[in-house]
Amino acid sequence: MSSSDADLACCASQDDAPLLRRVVAPSRSQWEWITSICCALSYACTYFWRYPAFVLPPDVLDVPVRGGFTLRSCISFAFIGGFAAAKLPAAHFASSRLFFRHRRTLLLSLITSSMLIEGAGLAAPHPAAKVGAVFASAFLSSFLWGCMLTYLEGRVTTERHVALATLCLIYAGNASRGAGSAFLSAGVSPAAMPLAVGACALTPSAALLLLLDRAPRPSAADVAARTARRPMGGEARRAFLRRWACGLAPLCVAYALLTGVRSLRDLFADQLFAASLGAPGGAAPGWILWTADLPGALVSAATLVAFGRIRDSHRAMQAMLSVMIAATCLALVATGAWQLGLLGGGSWQLLLGTGVFLCYATMGTPFYERLLAATRTEGTIALLVFLSDFGGYLVSFALLLAKSLSGVGGGAASAADRAREAEAALSLFIRVLWGAGGAMLVLLVVAKVAFGVSLNWRADRGPWREGDEGSCHRGVERHAA
Repeated sequence: MSSSDADLACCASQDDAPLLRRVVAPSRSQWEWITSICCALSYACTYFWRYPAFVLPPDVLDVPVRGGFTLRSCISFAFIGGFAAAKLPAAHFASSRLFFRHRRTLLLSLITSSMLIEGAGLAAPHPAAKVGAVFASAFLSSFLWGCMLTYLEGRVTTERHVALATLCLIYAGNASRGAGSAFLSAGVSPAAMPLAVGACALTPSAALLLLLDRAPRPSAADVAARTARRPMGGEARRAFLRRWACGLAPLCVAYALLTGVRSLRDLFADQLFAASLGAPGGAAPGWILWTADLPGALVSAATLVAFGRIRDSHRAMQAMLSVMIAATCLALVATGAWQLGLLGGGSWQLLLGTGVFLCYATMGTPFYERLLAATRTEGTIALLVFLSDFGGYLVSFALLLAKSLSGVGGGAASAADRAREAEAALSLFIRVLWGAGGAMLVLLVVAKVAFGVSLNWRADRGPWREGDEGSCHRGVERHAA
């Protein structure tokens, strides 16, 4: 090749380089989808070493441990207890400069260690080692979702990201249990099954996280609309919580009650569905177990996408609170209609699931995202996500303890006994639902009024200044005057 030909080839390659980069490199809109999918699937993969323990054979799980509790009960307590115990440390961790500086490395360490501890611990022969491993793994896993949300927050597309995650995660628990059962059916020993399933899920989870970490950070338009997201020091966290305590306190209590209702529904799913449908022998048909939450997931995802179209974050917050109230009313009205014989059991469960799931999906991440945007707070929603989860897991732990002590769901042998257990579980659930639902309505109305008054007062005052305290109380006084 002559020198002139070489020069032409070099120039052509240089001219084509930007074109090649445009062809190969994803656009920003494509990265938005990649970010959503990677975050949702990476976290969903962690279910595959958290839940297979619950499908171990009865000769493993029904072994007595101490005080009349079986290994199954102890693992359940360790699982929920580990998640609850981690929430307050996680709130501090996810708001720290250390986490934001080393986010990828720390998340990879949490994912890997939680899988190895769970898999290796469940292979140990002693029940205490199994229970301890589940607790330790759950403690580490409890950090993951709130920390991963820091990749999604602070964007005008945050609600869309959460909507996709909602659709993805709804069946992650069932899929992970199914994978555990499939490994056992394939001949994998019960001792090796949790580690084998977890090892298969670890690689895609880590790979998706690495790709997620390469996603572009929020743009200037995102920051202008939703504020910059960054670490929050201890004093900044305390000041923020004090400023908005009048709205956050009732909202977090309502979230804890709703988490309790959802946990009770999950714990008693088979009995509740069987009793509401009048299924013989206290065994629910398979179709209801797979479809009960599908309408709620679809409605929740569509609603979150619609919220993303509301540019004004104050208006979005008020709309979200209205949807929470409406969803709670839907669950209670559907329950009353079923009790009066106006609805069939299947229709009741579908409407109940829609109300519970819609309220649950709206109350957490999307609302906190808009709260930081409306108040122009430069921080992270992980703080509020972990704090509200802490209350939810405390209620769930209390309900699990009540379930174990009541004897409901204790594994009756005969079909008649299973049917009676299903009726007892349904009666307990309905009492909890009416009590928690009524309290939630009051709390959500209080939160709606408190946020409406305090945010309107803040809009009149202008941007936040250091030293502003007691905003809710002064706002209420000013509103009354």
